[in-house]
Amino acid sequence: YVSLGKIDIHKFLDSVKLRQILEVSKAVKTEQLKLIMEKLGDEFTYGDIKFAMAYKKHISTEENN
Repeated sequence: YVSLGKIDIHKFLDSVKLRQILEVSKAVKTEQLKLIMEKLGDEFTYGDIKFAMAYKKHISTEENN
């Protein structure tokens, strides 16, 4: 539901973590969870990254409309 914009991403991630995940995703030019997780470290979970990638999909869809 995050990727559809039906649930606010901030219910799951704070702004700082979200920004860090999106920056790493952009820097490594991938949405592959494992590669992003390797760059972020232990303070992040795969769940955090999944939510951030769902949010990224949502904002990308909004920008294209």
